[in-house]
Amino acid sequence: MQTAQYESLKGRMEETRQARHDLRQHLRLMQAYVDTGNVSALQEYLKAYGQSLPVDTGIRYCENTVADTVVRYYAEQAQAQGVSFSAKLALPEALPLPEPDLCVLLGNLLENALESCKKHLDDSPYIRMGGKLVGAQMLTIIVDNCPADEPKRERERLLSSKRPSAGTGTASVRAIAERYGGEARFSWKDKVFSAEVVLTLPESHLK
Repeated sequence: MQTAQYESLKGRMEETRQARHDLRQHLRLMQAYVDTGNVSALQEYLKAYGQSLPVDTGIRYCENTVADTVVRYYAEQAQAQGVSFSAKLALPEALPLPEPDLCVLLGNLLENALESCKKHLDDSPYIRMGGKLVGAQMLTIIVDNCPADEPKRERERLLSSKRPSAGTGTASVRAIAERYGGEARFSWKDKVFSAEVVLTLPESHLK
């Protein structure tokens, strides 16, 4: 499931990279129209180009392509369901973390939050996200969602709300955190479920 999730989002990232490449070609042609003073041709081209563009909210959550793509995807899903979504991310273009791990980490956190909110669509649910790179090797991610049902626990493990066993998403998040010498903490208070992840990345992972 994690591999399928990553491959799907990887396709969206490749589309973004391709769009950036294509944009340079469009700019060259438009500059040529400007240089020759061909205003009418430029106007027609701009009109046609604008009509070919997909609908975009214009929101960019951070400079990191992987994180931005994942967050955009779940933001769109949340808004389509009537769930308020906001994110404040201070993540640079290059992060000392492999793309699959970053994708799975963010994807699981946001998917769990969205699934929880979808159970309370009549109560103005929301998802709030924050993240930043502290120094060169510490990554922190926080995701809150409300309202949320109090989770069931078994020996410090969160149980899935879908089946009588440990939650796969939270287990995956914990595994990634531990892999990078960090930890994942999950808490619930006053109908707010909070997930906080801290990764301490070793120097060998730095790009």
